[in-house]
Amino acid sequence: MNDDATRIISQSCSQLKSLDISACGAHVTDVGLKYLKNCINLTKLDVSYLENISDDSFQALATLGSLEEVFCKGMMSISDATCVSLINLCSGLVKLDVSGCLEVTVKSVQAALVEVQGRPDTGPRLELVLGGTSFAPMQLERYAHPLLHICTFNLCRYNLMSFDMCLEDDGEQGGFHDSDFEQFGDSDDAMFEDDPVMKFEQNWVS
Repeated sequence: MNDDATRIISQSCSQLKSLDISACGAHVTDVGLKYLKNCINLTKLDVSYLENISDDSFQALATLGSLEEVFCKGMMSISDATCVSLINLCSGLVKLDVSGCLEVTVKSVQAALVEVQGRPDTGPRLELVLGGTSFAPMQLERYAHPLLHICTFNLCRYNLMSFDMCLEDDGEQGGFHDSDFEQFGDSDDAMFEDDPVMKFEQNWVS
């Protein structure tokens, strides 16, 4: 998968509603993702674990206004700018999963609260999945609202992330280290039916 592929998809499938290009490696960049602006009916997008995608792409895609479910787990290069853009511009957004995105903070939750406060009482509920971000769970009560559900489970599968993206080479405190990956085992483990994260995603999130 690369930028040319997303360009072809956007040109040939302009009525596309759902696209999953998660864990497709380093060859899909901001250039390729921005092509998807041509898919005006796109409602569900999963770009988790793509290492060369930045806030710029999501800010561009948010202008579509049609996105309802967005999954961008384990993307270390995105921040609150992505979340705020999607929340403010996609009025029908019902799920945003940014598990493992360390640059996402309470600012995203504040934006979500403001947005749902403007929805009618019977409007759709927005679910934010914030496990593994910089949002502190002890802040949950402060942002309670009937139309806002904040999940603090970390659904990021770190074995799908590029080591260049999540490991620090300078040995300084912060980031991820080898020991953080031990609980996940080899990448093949993700294919087993007893994978706890897979079960959780199938039974609770999907």
